[in-house]
Amino acid sequence: MSEGILGKKIKGLYKALCQEEWNATVCGIIVALLSILCLAWARPWGAVGAIRNWGQWILYYTGIWGDQPASVLLNSGSVIGLGFVAGALISACMGGDFAIRIPPRLELAKAVFAGIFMGIGSAMCGGCNIGGFYNAVGNLSASGFCMMIGIVVGAVIGIKYLYWEMEHITWGSGGAKTIDFPYALKIILGIVTIGVLIWGTNAYAGSDDDSLIRLAGLLIIPAGLGYTMQRGRWCMIQGFREPHMTGDTKMAKSVILSVVVLAAGIAILKYPGIVPDAFDLDECPDAEGFRNTMHYVRGFFGWFAIVGGVIFGFGALLAGGCGTG
Repeated sequence: MSEGILGKKIKGLYKALCQEEWNATVCGIIVALLSILCLAWARPWGAVGAIRNWGQWILYYTGIWGDQPASVLLNSGSVIGLGFVAGALISACMGGDFAIRIPPRLELAKAVFAGIFMGIGSAMCGGCNIGGFYNAVGNLSASGFCMMIGIVVGAVIGIKYLYWEMEHITWGSGGAKTIDFPYALKIILGIVTIGVLIWGTNAYAGSDDDSLIRLAGLLIIPAGLGYTMQRGRWCMIQGFREPHMTGDTKMAKSVILSVVVLAAGIAILKYPGIVPDAFDLDECPDAEGFRNTMHYVRGFFGWFAIVGGVIFGFGALLAGGCGTG
């Protein structure tokens, strides 16, 4: 009987951790804590660095980009992106959600334009909603507040466009397909991804090079972020969109709470005397030491960042998600 009870407990725990949708408030707090940990370990996390590095490699192989980019396994932004994707993949597989979904042609076309808008906006703001808004506001950088204002405006414009689209555009609205896989195959893929993630983290951590050791944390911490955000369907753009579109403020409150927790944690890290000198990262090749009060206070304050936020927010509404969604 005890084995039966233990089995039920294990199944219940697996269901809670891997199958059920997590509470948005809990997700927001976890995202903030992991973001603080990532900053304390090496640098703030984000999505644009990975996309930039991967894009440079594509352009390099097509002959458009002249200089060979940094390796995807050595560039810190790329490693963060790989870890984030791995974490989200593990969550989707272990929860049985993983599938290949082909959207209608209209959504595919919108995705292309959305990517262009989000790319332009993130370049103008010094990052996407993570680097340009979330981490920037968490570091009390005024540029982050500028992007936030822009995203709100862009989200409202995007909502108005979506309503107009529903009334006037019918082309390409059909033809969506979903290619599903057996549940056992999803579990196997999830376990394999966990194994690769552990192997990669161990390989970085076992190096004698400090810069490679830092990559160990920049792989495993974003994996936790990816897992959390996928498990809770935690999307910042949803927090900007839903209050205007449906009146639902659950995600908006979660994002606000997450930013507050992040800002409090970063303030503690930056306060002199709290963090031992051994944890200062003045020699970090990716960023200044996080205890510098001006660390990650970006030089994008002003109308440029607001306009960039508008463009990014509009693109995110077209895409149905942000840089990490």
